[in-house]
Amino acid sequence: MVKFTGMESFKSIVRSLCPPLIWKGMGRLRHGPEPEPTPQEIEFARLRHMPGATPTVVETLLGHPFHTADAHLFLAVYVGCFKENTYRFEAQRPDPLIIDGGANEGITVRYWKSLFPSARIVAFEPDPVCFALLRENCAGLKDVELHPAGLWTANGPMSFKPVGGLGGHLTCCCPRDDVADVKVEMVRLRDYLAEPVDFLKLDIEGAEIDVLQDCADRLHFIDKMYLEYHSFIRQEQKLAALFGVLESAGFRIHAHAESPAARPFLARPVVNNKDFRLNVFCFRE
Repeated sequence: MVKFTGMESFKSIVRSLCPPLIWKGMGRLRHGPEPEPTPQEIEFARLRHMPGATPTVVETLLGHPFHTADAHLFLAVYVGCFKENTYRFEAQRPDPLIIDGGANEGITVRYWKSLFPSARIVAFEPDPVCFALLRENCAGLKDVELHPAGLWTANGPMSFKPVGGLGGHLTCCCPRDDVADVKVEMVRLRDYLAEPVDFLKLDIEGAEIDVLQDCADRLHFIDKMYLEYHSFIRQEQKLAALFGVLESAGFRIHAHAESPAARPFLARPVVNNKDFRLNVFCFRE
């Protein structure tokens, strides 16, 4: 004999006995018609169903048109910023100084401007295609400097592997034959660390350790930092060097792997010549 302990238990039993379509129809009778999807929900669905690496213009999610070379990568970054608030921080002043190393198409710049309208943002992007979109997507923003350059340990042109939104990188960080080299301008990050920086983002595809070591004596200017450590296949891993320079600069660290392998002793997925990526959050206590 079945005992009902409450209405929810009764509903669960009825649901288990009903075919899905009948249960769904009963739901409409109980609650009325489902609400119409919002313009944002419609846009999300459109982007999700587009083929990968498809250029498009996102009309509604940011309150203005946003041009992207890859609908799926746009969604991933958009969710990380505006839904999960990965880059959110508490600023100690109304006009924080933010340096965005690897600004890509400009979603992070737009995100920080939505949080801190008076923020001063200095953004760097070496990939020519990404920079063109960054400039278009950030047009009209006040107190935003956009530089068509990457961050390195010296100023001047260097060989670069452009792979669009997947993350182009300096040839010296990971030589490969499947992508042709182009010359891009690089600038020295330490030249921009001459005053307090509220937030530094470093997503520079394998150049992060060299750049941080070059800036070691100026990292005290930085209050908070987010960086991505990239491990390229067949290249030496330098996690000890990375954490050493961060600890010496007085940072406390929180980190987690991006898309960790479920069984790394058996298989480690390789994405864009990388077999491991670590998201590192640095702050001061």
